[in-house]
Amino acid sequence: MGTVPIDVSRLTGEGKLTRFHVRLLLLTILLTMLDGYDITAISFAAPELAKAWGIADRSAFGPVFAASLVGMLFGAPALGWIGDRFGRKPAVIFSCIVFGAFTLAMMWASSLGQIMALRFITGIGLGGLLPNASALNAEYAPSRHRATMIILMYVGTAFGGAIPGPIAAVLVPAYGWQILFLIGGALPIAGAIAAWIWLPESVKYLVLKGDRNEEVAKLVNRLGSGVRVTATDTFLVGNASDRTSGASVGVLFRGGLRVATPLLWLLFVANLMGYFFLLSWTPLLLVGSNIPIAKAAIALSVFQVGGIIGGLSIHIHNDLPHERAGVGRWLGTGNRKAGIHPGTSHWRRPHFREPATHEPLSVRRRAIRSRRDRCDRARVGLKETVRRKTACRCRHCSQWIDASSRAVSARAA
Repeated sequence: MGTVPIDVSRLTGEGKLTRFHVRLLLLTILLTMLDGYDITAISFAAPELAKAWGIADRSAFGPVFAASLVGMLFGAPALGWIGDRFGRKPAVIFSCIVFGAFTLAMMWASSLGQIMALRFITGIGLGGLLPNASALNAEYAPSRHRATMIILMYVGTAFGGAIPGPIAAVLVPAYGWQILFLIGGALPIAGAIAAWIWLPESVKYLVLKGDRNEEVAKLVNRLGSGVRVTATDTFLVGNASDRTSGASVGVLFRGGLRVATPLLWLLFVANLMGYFFLLSWTPLLLVGSNIPIAKAAIALSVFQVGGIIGGLSIHIHNDLPHERAGVGRWLGTGNRKAGIHPGTSHWRRPHFREPATHEPLSVRRRAIRSRRDRCDRARVGLKETVRRKTACRCRHCSQWIDASSRAVSARAA
């Protein structure tokens, strides 16, 4: 295999789910749980801080809540760029150390100004973890499990955000508000050590680096792709257009993405605006309404549990042949395309147009039954079947073309 370049992008996308993927998913879920914990810890600590420091004006916490969000605004692109240039693994470790160390430092804060400054730096680390962790899951996940792995990773954030509630209800009365930041600071530093030991580096980054073939070969052999490689093989990352070095933000606004990108941004802005408002102010508002702090903490934890249920429910619909199936199912729009009938809760596999054909829509719908036989069921001639399978990008059609080419070569010989 030494003379034939090996496309690691294709190997990661076509492999099967293995223990390697499960370990990666579990480790990133653990790290995002710590991320979610530190995002919400200040909300659970705010009622106790107001009581301990005699802060009557609850609006004084507004800049404190906003500081971490501003830090995330800068941390996500900055540490995402560091992940591109220096590797995902160092970026993840650095993120955990930053938000762990500065959360731990909040134990000794004595004013809202100090907490605001510390929360801003903490937000930089919090914002940098998620893009790098999701990039690792997206890169290593088999194509048919990619959406599931990413959604399950993000469920860790909601789960971690629910943990400070029981801690605030049980431990804070005995040990004070500092216990929230002690746990939220020590565990991410331990998570950074675990990431240093067990988290794999991005295989695409290693290939583009050019001098780490031995590490690339070890990672590829753990992917379950059925291909055994050695350090003497030549590796590449897809086509030249797929490489991150040629990427540009302008790509997000070309063709059909010209409309889709701003719409997705709008959805995220609306979603996160409501999410962080409820997350930040719910405990203070409930305590201001003479509800005990323990009950207010549990109420916010239940809010996070709803996010966990939503994430676990949606992931089963998102690895379909077309992503709009999952999106339309849960946005409540385009439900006919998603296979949802109004007035019912039943879901069925949707039918989509097959690309690059000129047959009637009814023929195309009958043809799309599964990825394995969708080209064969069209009942067209051999030449048309070859044309359709060549145009199709699925793994089964690629294997059919390869087998046909070998058969033709054997006959010619």
